[in-house]
Formats: sequence, structure tokens, C-alpha cells
Amino acid sequence: MKLLFENWREYRKSSLNESIAHNIEEGAAVNVILYFHGLKTNVKIRLKELESRFLTSPNTVLLVPDLTPDPQKKSIPVDYIEQQLESLGSPEVNTIQLYAHSAGGKPMSSFILSSPPMLDKMTATYLDAIYGRRQADLVDKVLDTMCGKINIITRSKGTPHKWAEKLARTKGDCFNKSVIKQGHDAFKIPP
Repeated sequence: MKLLFENWREYRKSSLNESIAHNIEEGAAVNVILYFHGLKTNVKIRLKELESRFLTSPNTVLLVPDLTPDPQKKSIPVDYIEQQLESLGSPEVNTIQLYAHSAGGKPMSSFILSSPPMLDKMTATYLDAIYGRRQADLVDKVLDTMCGKINIITRSKGTPHKWAEKLARTKGDCFNKSVIKQGHDAFKIPP
């Protein structure tokens, strides 16, 4: 496993802006996972959890940008993925899976709507991550951009569920919707 760091910073004893590459074969194409965390996230703990969930497959790169302290006020550059992959020799990319938990939904939507390179290789999953009309409006635009490549997973109640239901009425054919009867924290790690 190879551990990469970009703009190392300390925040509440958490290492941030980390990229973890696992079992990358020389010259092989990679699968990228870009995770947008929520509020009050201890990224060091989250990385360990994400690593055990995702880095069992070869040629997988996990990217976790620094969105602290408030992800809803942060964004990442349109070429963030390319910047991170440069340290691996800019390998070819097979797939890019985007995941957003909670407040990470807004920066993920903004990233998608910035028309990043390789958008055609991306799928996105909102994990209990649609809060308020503005965020729902962003997700509505994302659905126009990536129809058929979006998953929305929510609890069976609460604000994200309410907005997912409203989006389903108008754009239900553009995304897969799942409801899980677990608490909000169960969504920190994608299923």
C-alpha cells in the first residue's frame, strides 16, 4: 500500500487531505473513489474505516479532500482528481465513484456541476446528504447532468429523506433511491 499526502494539516488530531493508493500495479488503470465527508469528521478514523471498506481491490485509489470545518462552505478544484493522480504517474482511469455523507453533499454536487474531466466515468452516491432547498436544487441539476448514474440513500425519515422523495416525483427515473432503517451515522461508510 502506498500512502500519499497533499497539503498536510492538523485539525482536531486528524490527518486531512489524504489520498491512499492501494496495490497499484505499474501501468495498470485505476478505479478512483472520491469521498466527501460531513461535519465534525475525524478524518483519521474515517480513513481507516474507508480503507477497510474500499482498498481490498487492486488498483484502487481513495481520495478524501479536506472539507473541514464546514464542508458546505468548501469546494475542490475541477482538476482535483488529476492533481492527485499525478503523484502516481497519472495512470489511466477506469471508473470514478463519488460518495458524499451528510454535509459533503453540497461540495460533491458543486464538483460535479463544475464539469470535471472524466465526468463520463463518474457515478455518485448521496448518503443521507440532501439538506434544504438549495442542496436539493443542486442535486436536481446533478441529475440532469448524470441521469442514470446517481444513487440516493437516506434514512426512513428526516430532511434528506423528504428531499429525496420530492426529487423522486420529478426525476425518479434518473436515480436509484434506497431507504435504510439505520441512524445517520450508519451512512458515514458507504454500503
